[in-house]
Amino acid sequence: MLKYYVLPLTHLTMYTMNERISIQTLSKHWIKKNKIADQIWCHRNTVRNIEKEDSVKEKVNRDKCKHPLDQFKDFIQDKLDKNLLMTRIIEDLITEKWYITWYDSLRKYVKTRKLKWNNKACIVLNTWPWQESQVDFWYAWLTPDNTGKLRKSWVFVMTLSFSRKAFQITVYDQKTETFIWCHIKAFEYFLWVPAVVKIDNLKAAIITASKFEPEYNKEYLAFSKYYWFDIYPCKVRAPQEKGKVESWVKYVKNSFFKWRTWKNNNDKWEFKNKDDLDYRLFQWQEKICNKRKHGTTKQVPDAVFESQEKSKLKQLPKKAWGVCIYIRRKVSTTCHVTVESNYYSVPYKQIWNNVDVKIWENIVNIHDIKTDEIIAVHNRIKDTQWQYCTNNSHYPDYKRIDLQTEYQFTQWSKMKDIWDDAYKYFLRLVKDSPRTWSSVIKWILYLKKTYKNDVINLACKRASVFEVFWYKVIENICREWLYKEELQIYANTEDIKNTKNNSNKDNNIINRSYNDLVRPLSYYNTQILFSNFWIFLIQCWMLFF
Repeated sequence: MLKYYVLPLTHLTMYTMNERISIQTLSKHWIKKNKIADQIWCHRNTVRNIEKEDSVKEKVNRDKCKHPLDQFKDFIQDKLDKNLLMTRIIEDLITEKWYITWYDSLRKYVKTRKLKWNNKACIVLNTWPWQESQVDFWYAWLTPDNTGKLRKSWVFVMTLSFSRKAFQITVYDQKTETFIWCHIKAFEYFLWVPAVVKIDNLKAAIITASKFEPEYNKEYLAFSKYYWFDIYPCKVRAPQEKGKVESWVKYVKNSFFKWRTWKNNNDKWEFKNKDDLDYRLFQWQEKICNKRKHGTTKQVPDAVFESQEKSKLKQLPKKAWGVCIYIRRKVSTTCHVTVESNYYSVPYKQIWNNVDVKIWENIVNIHDIKTDEIIAVHNRIKDTQWQYCTNNSHYPDYKRIDLQTEYQFTQWSKMKDIWDDAYKYFLRLVKDSPRTWSSVIKWILYLKKTYKNDVINLACKRASVFEVFWYKVIENICREWLYKEELQIYANTEDIKNTKNNSNKDNNIINRSYNDLVRPLSYYNTQILFSNFWIFLIQCWMLFF
């Protein structure tokens, strides 16, 4: 038969040190065990067992457990003082101390050991009423455009540092022309221009970020000079330098856009289209955003702007800025650059060089990147793609195909120096072959190294009579001395046309000259038979003798 043992409650209850001391103290004063048990709420056997204990051990203050990273505590603190990231500290531990740890372990160690981290002092940047405005872009997720299509959206925010009055508008990209357009809208909203615009290092404004000499986008730099404000880029990864607009972005994000760019329970978007979004954002900006009491200044931004800041800002220029696009392109071997899927010619000396292209409404200007001089101007091609806008003067002389070039003039003068027939041959060749004449003339002039001008002139005369405009023909005439034949037979082409209507005698001469050049196939057959007959006689003679 199984027996069940029930442990008394005293064995399952843990008593604190204070309770044990109380039991021993009461027993020393000769108080009964039952009364002590009633006061402590325990069993009398428990009181008896505690009385038998020699002495109650007081609480021992134990040292904290040693962490494996304690041996590198000073090393980690030194890295934290340098404001290094956790990942960098882990990398330095591996490379310098040969110790491997994990990110979570290091983070918990820094937190439990209360190591000092990011303990650099910060100052409050106070500004004058006319001095500064801060600009920022932030991603607002997906919003519907006017066609109902969901598109990635960004919100442009400009905040005046003194009054904290702000302007915001939604856009679909962060291009330079969009960035400038947002500035213009903000200045028109304020009706004034601040002295300094503080920005971060986005590519629309800063091409190459640098602590000392940043490279500005030329279009944005020209825009700042036109509106008379200075550009102040923040340091890389230092958003606290423009904390006013950063905190304003957080306010707009949480107060207006939160839970409005996602679908609600009815599967309908909070904003119908972009016009509806811009209208509601502007109404919220005018009625709530700039009318509330600011959490830092404890003043209304609109009231501070009207009373203290508005009169001290710069006025807008009389004429609005004409938005243009600055882009950088590399010139190809075709002496063209690609702009908006069209091709514009550039002087051939710029091949494989980078050039700056300024796109206006109707004109495209191409600038040298070193001297900033205009090297090409073209009419802007609109509404079409893959079209060529070419200025033939941008090609080298030997590549030009038009008839009114300096290269043609130089070749014409060289042919005229040979003699009249060569000059006439050149004019006829240019007229008949406007695209291939340069290579033929080039090789004819090369013959001057081997033959005299008189020989080349007669060869051109003979070729022009037969209307043959090939370089090989003229070379054969010079090499075979065919130019020494009777010149009476070979008249100029214009003389041939005139003589055809004048006399039958001249016609016979001309016909004879053409017949000498063009022969029937029977002539070659008889020649072959005659040569074969003589070969047969020679072979017979060799067999018998």
